[in-house]
Amino acid sequence: MKSHIAERGKGLIGDHYVSHTGDDIAIVMTHRRGSGDPAVHKLAWDAFITGTAVAREQGLYGAGQDLLKDAFSGNVKGMGPAVAEMEFEERPNEPVLFFAADKTDPGAFNLPLYLAFADPMNTPGLILSPKIAQGFRFVIMDVNHTEGDRIVELQAPEELYQIAALRAVGSMCDADCAGLELRSQEFTFAPRRLRGGEFLVEVGTAGSITLVLQALLPAMLCAPAPSRVCVRGGTDVRAAPPLDYFRHVLLALLGNRRG
Repeated sequence: MKSHIAERGKGLIGDHYVSHTGDDIAIVMTHRRGSGDPAVHKLAWDAFITGTAVAREQGLYGAGQDLLKDAFSGNVKGMGPAVAEMEFEERPNEPVLFFAADKTDPGAFNLPLYLAFADPMNTPGLILSPKIAQGFRFVIMDVNHTEGDRIVELQAPEELYQIAALRAVGSMCDADCAGLELRSQEFTFAPRRLRGGEFLVEVGTAGSITLVLQALLPAMLCAPAPSRVCVRGGTDVRAAPPLDYFRHVLLALLGNRRG
C-alpha cells in the first residue's frame, strides 16, 4: 500500500502516511483538491484493494473483510472504510496530528491531546485563550475495572497534582473512588488491596514531584512488599518542597523514626 500510494499519488497529493493498529490499516493524505475529491478517494480505495490482494496471497485471515463493495463508485464513504476529511488554512510548518485505535474508547486520547494542546509547560501561548484559562474537567476512567464504572473527575489545571497523586495511590491500593466531580463537596477514596511493585507517575507538567511523592509515602511505608516509583515532573517548584529537602530531610527523618 505504501508503494502504491507513493507511485500513484505523484502530482495528486502533497504528503501521505500509512500506518496500522493491530489488523486495521489507516491512510493519512494531504492535498489541495478539496473535500470529497474522487481522484483522491480512488487512490485510497485502490490502495486498500492492492493491500487486500497481497494479504490474500499470503493467506492472512480476514483479508478485505471491511471492504463492502467490489467496485469504486466515486467516494470511499459507504464502501467499508471509515473516512474523515477536513479543510484548513495551512500555516508554515503546519503539523498534522493523527491518532488511530482498534476497539478502544475515544477517551484513550485525552492525555496525549492535553499534553499537546493544553499543557502550559509545552504550549504556553494557549493559556491566553479565554476558554483554556477557565480550566476544564479531566475525566479519568479505569477501563480495567470490570465490576462497574470507576471514574475520577477533577478540575484542571488547579488539581493536576491531585490527579497525578490519586492515580498513583489508587494503583498501589486498587482503590474505589467516588464523588470526584467538579466542585464536589464530598470525596470517597476506598482502598482495597495494598501492594508493592513498580509504578510510573506522570505529573503532566513540570509540576512538583515531591507533592506527589508525599501522597505516596504512607502507602509505600505500609505496603507488604517494596515499591519502586518513577515520578516525572519538576524537582524544585515554587510553593512546594524542593527535591533536596525531600531527600535529605524528610526521608532521613522517616528513616530514623523507623529505626
